[in-house]
Amino acid sequence: MSSVKILHTADLHIGADWPEGTGETRGFEICQTFGRICALCRENGVDICLIAGDLFHSNASAAPYFATVMEHISATADTRFFYVAGNHDPLDGSSPFVGRELPENLKVFATEFEEVTLPDIKVRIKGRSFARPFSQRVDTDPMPQDDYVNILLLHGDFGGSDSRYNPLNADYIKAIGPHYAALGHIHKRTAVERLGNSFIAYPGCPEGQGFDELGPKGVYMGTLSGSGAELEFIPTCRRIYAKERAEAADLSAAELAEGICAALKEKYGEGYGDNLYKITLTGYGKGPAPAQVQQLLSERLFYARVISRMRPRLNLATLAEEKSLKGLFAKTMLEKIDTAEEGAAAELEAALWLGLEAFEAEVKYDEDNIC
Repeated sequence: MSSVKILHTADLHIGADWPEGTGETRGFEICQTFGRICALCRENGVDICLIAGDLFHSNASAAPYFATVMEHISATADTRFFYVAGNHDPLDGSSPFVGRELPENLKVFATEFEEVTLPDIKVRIKGRSFARPFSQRVDTDPMPQDDYVNILLLHGDFGGSDSRYNPLNADYIKAIGPHYAALGHIHKRTAVERLGNSFIAYPGCPEGQGFDELGPKGVYMGTLSGSGAELEFIPTCRRIYAKERAEAADLSAAELAEGICAALKEKYGEGYGDNLYKITLTGYGKGPAPAQVQQLLSERLFYARVISRMRPRLNLATLAEEKSLKGLFAKTMLEKIDTAEEGAAAELEAALWLGLEAFEAEVKYDEDNIC
């Protein structure tokens, strides 16, 4: 059986909303990331580029970027591109792919299963686009088992039995019988895993979308055959999202900002200023106002969001003896912490301090969704 060189990507979400002050820059950067993916195809002799949904964040937000994306595909003429629309950019009447002349080397799968055969490289690809933002699983015939490399291209939720986003499972994939199932929808990269006679993977998103998607992001590239999937993760992101903590007690805003930048440079290298950071101030006692630190960091970092989790210098044992609601709360929580397992104790301690803050002022318990 022959082999084929592929690149597997998904979930670029071109046109998505971005942190305040970075929107236009980030929007075009994600489009440029797709350009880098196409360049990888050209530079590495990729036969097939598989795009497993959500190329655009929505059909409405695709307009400023669509022509550029098509130009990148056209400029990569020796690679054939295959696309299934996802839940964010379904193939409905508002889709930018509908009613337009598309590059000759781009195939957009319909909302019913289609199977494309490439006799010159002995590859067969089966796929189906979302017709609307939600989709149930649709059964389809098994793929022929011959000397062709079989690829299944889908946007869906593997293991999510109750999902509204094309729920997939092992039995479903095995019944179709691909050598490789190229999936999209889950933004966290998975390992390339064996599933019976098939291999299956999510490449994750090529660019992080927020502070719940940390670290390097990229694509899978490599060789498929009837006997295996030799794929390598290739980073493609222009910037990474990162969360860091900084001890802030008894420091000025300038001193703290300088120390944070030095630590970031040591950890992320000379390009540390290109990333997006969420920085949590920690420690006991007084520290600078988060807004001051954020302003200073914003002069040196592409994006910084600073929050404080500093705690007052309190003698908790003494507080627990107070005849007050605050003292009773502290006493109850300390007793729970003393008898809890290690992991639960850490959560209870965080709850203790949040509760104590609530006695003084309103608590906004954010975390990952603040951008």
